[in-house]
Amino acid sequence: MKKTINFFLILSLLVISLYSEDYTIIVKSKKDDKGPKKDILTIEKSNFHYTLDQLLEKEGGILIQKYGGEGSYSLVRIRGSNGNQVQIHIDGIPLHFGSYSEVDLSDLHIMNYQSIQIQKNGIMNELTGSSIGGSINLIPNYYNRENQIWIQGGSYKTFGGGFLYTKLINKDHQIKNDSSNLKEDLPSSIINGGITISFYKETSDQNYQFRNHNGTIYFNTLDDYNDVRKNAQYKKTSGMITSFYKFSNTEIRFLNDSFYRIHGLPGSITKQTEKTKREHLRNTTGIFTDTKNLIENFFNLKTRIFYTYINNHFKDPKNELAFGANQSEAFMNNKGLHLMPEVMIFDSSFFSYRLKLLGGYEEERFNEDKYTAFNQKLIDLGEKKRFHYSGHWYNQWIFFNGFLEILPEFRYEEYKNNFYIEPKVKQTTPVEELKKDESKINFINDSYQMILNFDHHKKNTKIFIKYNNEKRIPSFIELFGEKGSIVPNLNLNPEQSYNVEIGFLYQNEHLLLDVRGYQKKVRNLIRFLPNSQFSLRAENIEKASIKGIEFTLKYKLEEIFQFYYVYQYMEAIKINKKLNSQKNSYIPLLPLHTAKSGISIFPEKTFELQLEIQYFGAFFRNESNDYFSFVKNKWIYNFSSFYRYEKKLLVFLEVRNLQNSLAEDVIGYPLPGRSYQMGLKYFFD
Repeated sequence: MKKTINFFLILSLLVISLYSEDYTIIVKSKKDDKGPKKDILTIEKSNFHYTLDQLLEKEGGILIQKYGGEGSYSLVRIRGSNGNQVQIHIDGIPLHFGSYSEVDLSDLHIMNYQSIQIQKNGIMNELTGSSIGGSINLIPNYYNRENQIWIQGGSYKTFGGGFLYTKLINKDHQIKNDSSNLKEDLPSSIINGGITISFYKETSDQNYQFRNHNGTIYFNTLDDYNDVRKNAQYKKTSGMITSFYKFSNTEIRFLNDSFYRIHGLPGSITKQTEKTKREHLRNTTGIFTDTKNLIENFFNLKTRIFYTYINNHFKDPKNELAFGANQSEAFMNNKGLHLMPEVMIFDSSFFSYRLKLLGGYEEERFNEDKYTAFNQKLIDLGEKKRFHYSGHWYNQWIFFNGFLEILPEFRYEEYKNNFYIEPKVKQTTPVEELKKDESKINFINDSYQMILNFDHHKKNTKIFIKYNNEKRIPSFIELFGEKGSIVPNLNLNPEQSYNVEIGFLYQNEHLLLDVRGYQKKVRNLIRFLPNSQFSLRAENIEKASIKGIEFTLKYKLEEIFQFYYVYQYMEAIKINKKLNSQKNSYIPLLPLHTAKSGISIFPEKTFELQLEIQYFGAFFRNESNDYFSFVKNKWIYNFSSFYRYEKKLLVFLEVRNLQNSLAEDVIGYPLPGRSYQMGLKYFFD
């Protein structure tokens, strides 16, 4: 019976996909006048019940790796990459550091942003850093036009609420925030500035049921039993202030994003914790300028200055997770300055040449203090420092009035380390006498893209091909290890990838069709290998080949229904250079096939119904690729309903995982079964 239902679901998806777009997300693949091809996700009013990872997961080539339910550690994987290989920025400010090489998506609240830019291989234009797994840039709510307040709650004692408030001004007086003035077609020319304040708070127990395999995953299922997740509770608070002001030909923007979370660390299901917890605080501040026609009509200038502070406090009074240290407190700050001049060197209908440059300086400082159960401080290694210098040269050559674009780009990145190395044995040597690492790594990443544009009235067709060479610098933990668990390795080389992508895009008012094929070859993959019975060591031992096809179809039939269908085939092979017994193997946790589809009936009307279906193909839990590590495919069904009253009130009900499927993204970290959520949002003047 179950196979029959799945067969008809697949058949219905294929049939509908022949006709069908869009859902509550608007996804556009378009040329930026001053940058290469990006994917733009516009966050809609009715997306507020989604988390950032749920919204991103709808896109082709993107997988979310979760370590539990709502609010748990969540990483984004783009085209087979790991979480530490994907760069995430807030309006160009990096959130990916040497000390924190992975960005937890659950720390970023969706209502703070108006859109999301995605580039699926390499770093997008006007961003700095080194990445072989793509980049994501979150654009904050600078120009919000609607004041709103919302509240929502659901399963596992989840409850939260917040508000988004905006004041806009023009030259003479403040613009009144009523329904007539705050429409999307309000001319931006009369708006001189504004300020937006958002705040959100949420709490949850996340004490959901799961199936405990009792440590015998493969061989013995007779002793499996139903269990409850422990110590997975969290409380988090998010606040953002943005503002902008225009004068003459310059716009100045300001951003301050704060996030605080206190949460339990539940551990794997074989050893659930009771008292281990972590407090996390991050504050990011940025000031941006954008000046047009600084010198006549051919020279523009953008600047970006920023500062990020992070404080992590880890407590493990019963030594449930830690080794040797019962608590630690870590401090990190990152500051930087980016200058981005732009020159129109030649401009005619036959040929135009635009040159964009970027010069950047970033400085990261990290310090961690560890203590025993008796509050005795362990060895002091002083402050770790990393300096990052960037020089980018981006060219945009446009031929035949925009029909042909050629986009070569060259990016120079240099990293300088400055910190003391932890001794191999315990000793009381003063910090000043410890061995110091002052290594320097520099490289050039290059990218070449060609785009053919066929524009006719409201129809747009593109054919593009892109090649890029990218490198990723090793993180602190990979280089310098972790006392008692990871052995340092200062001889690591940067990971390197060679990427080729070809694609076709057709778009009009109702339909979007996007087909892409890609291949990525990676060298010097960094992997943690056993160094002894109790420790690991990072090594450059592997290379990988990842190739795939992405198909996206979106359709909107007036105000009757919207539809999207996304399919991805991805073959990710890891080639081990040192272990002959495992020469080639599939990369763990990456399915060959994924498909995502959704339909919305009567979108933006008084009553709206939505149904989502997600299919994840089979994969292997580990690199052995044997029978016992094989995981079957899974289906996830989600349902949502909305009620709108006079464009002022929005009420929703959502049921996720309708069939109550029990599964794991990461072995030992179960996901919740069926869950419910409901809430309301009110728009006001």
